[in-house]
Amino acid sequence: MEICNTSQQAAKLKEQVIQLRSKDSRKVIGICDVLEKYAYSADDMELLGFVFFYRGEAYYILNRIDDMFDNIANSVTFFSMTEQWDLLARSYNMMAIVSINKGNAPMAVDYYLASLKCAKEHGINWMECSIHINVGYLYMQNGLYSEALNHFNEAHAIYDNSEDKEAQIGRLIMIYTNLASCHMLRKDMSCAGEYIRKIDTECRPYFTDMDFVYVGCMEARYYNICKDEKKRDEIISNIMKRLDSQLPILDLFDDLYSLCELALENGDYDICINIAMKLEPVIENTHMINLERQLLILKLRYYEIMHDDAKYAEATGRFYRLAMVVEEENKNMISNM
Repeated sequence: MEICNTSQQAAKLKEQVIQLRSKDSRKVIGICDVLEKYAYSADDMELLGFVFFYRGEAYYILNRIDDMFDNIANSVTFFSMTEQWDLLARSYNMMAIVSINKGNAPMAVDYYLASLKCAKEHGINWMECSIHINVGYLYMQNGLYSEALNHFNEAHAIYDNSEDKEAQIGRLIMIYTNLASCHMLRKDMSCAGEYIRKIDTECRPYFTDMDFVYVGCMEARYYNICKDEKKRDEIISNIMKRLDSQLPILDLFDDLYSLCELALENGDYDICINIAMKLEPVIENTHMINLERQLLILKLRYYEIMHDDAKYAEATGRFYRLAMVVEEENKNMISNM
């Protein structure tokens, strides 16, 4: 590993971190370790913020969530001191996402609102758009549909005013998908259908594999409600084929979980258990107990339908133990906050 003794060497290592951040997370962590020693010796607060943030991001990619949270939490102090507002807003956003996955929605709201405040005050429009999407989704999950729609529409307004819309197309896909989902939950199928048509005409040419799965999970629910079983099954079949590729399964957890619930309702038990088996090893590697607990709820429903009393009893015991761990995790998160 490189040795860093000068600001010029530090600048070169920072460039390497940016170049490698989505390609080699382990090497990023090693470089950040070197930069951290130099930053402390040089009393470089700006560099320390950089180190903690990108090392935290690397840990997130590696599904080492506790290490990620510790690093991102440390970065916040340095960003406030050195006025690195972009990274500060991103840090709060990442901490909110982890808080949700750990089952602490109130704390997530605090982090999201801190990120939104920072983005608005410093004109970070793309980040403000993302936060509105995330806050809207959190409200939607908790049945606050009017508030959710307000945030999704605010995100859409920011997108409409952006200069490079094609580069921001991923956010438009999320906005339309969430608007369609929210109108479905309000039982307004006409509006939901309109946003699905917008996705087809404005967004589908830009879809990645992840988008086909993400949007497909919403569309499967839509066509199920519309009693179009042929279209629903075509979409689910396409999703299952794409799950064999290298996708960020953890980022799709909520969508795939919803698809499992739909499969259980329709008696498609093979689809449900197939998806659950793909989710299980990913969740175990993250040590995100709340997500494991959610997956156990799904399994308990499956075992109950299958009348598998032995596995049901085993899963019930595991569920109780995880509930105790989640309670302890929430105490630790409050301490960190």
